[in-house]
Amino acid sequence: MTDGFLSRMLVFESSDPDPESRDPLVADIPKGILDVARFWGDFRPAGNLTDENPRPLVVPCSDEARAAFVDLERRARAERQTAPETVATLWTRTTEKARKLALIYACSADHEKPAISEAAARWAADLSEYLTRKMIFAASQWVSETPFEAKRKRVLRELRQAEGGRLTRTQLCRRIRHLASKERDEVIASLLETGEVRMEKDETSGPPRVSYVAT
Repeated sequence: MTDGFLSRMLVFESSDPDPESRDPLVADIPKGILDVARFWGDFRPAGNLTDENPRPLVVPCSDEARAAFVDLERRARAERQTAPETVATLWTRTTEKARKLALIYACSADHEKPAISEAAARWAADLSEYLTRKMIFAASQWVSETPFEAKRKRVLRELRQAEGGRLTRTQLCRRIRHLASKERDEVIASLLETGEVRMEKDETSGPPRVSYVAT
């Protein structure tokens, strides 16, 4: 997370980890798609010497679009200054990725005369920022610096995935039965101490039922 590799990536998560399979549809590729693909395949902004003397096409960017990128970089910079090192690095290329996304948007909207509009910039900025925050959240759930921290996060995930973020002590013990009873008690005590979990007791005809709730 700190070597700059992950910050260069756009990670999209599927909403359905196990989608139903479908029979493949055999159909001709629409002419419009073929025409655009052919356009980019033949694209030579510097003429027939493009490969030897590259001259990239400069895509214009509106003032409103530039302002959107400036706003995004201001937010990213604020996050970098207050976040831990492992998280701060994920914000370093958020604006750069937004610019690339906006360029793809512009070239898709008008391949012959692409221009980055405010709509393209706002869409790209929102998407890049969302994916960065999503990545940081995923890291907070899974990435650990010590074995003990990994166990804490495992317990938190079990609670958050449960209905209402709540499990009885018996239910939680069953889900983390791979932990020794001493380890389990130490992890739960740590989570209670930091306020990430709270304990509730429900009166019954016998001993009170103890439950743990993720906060």
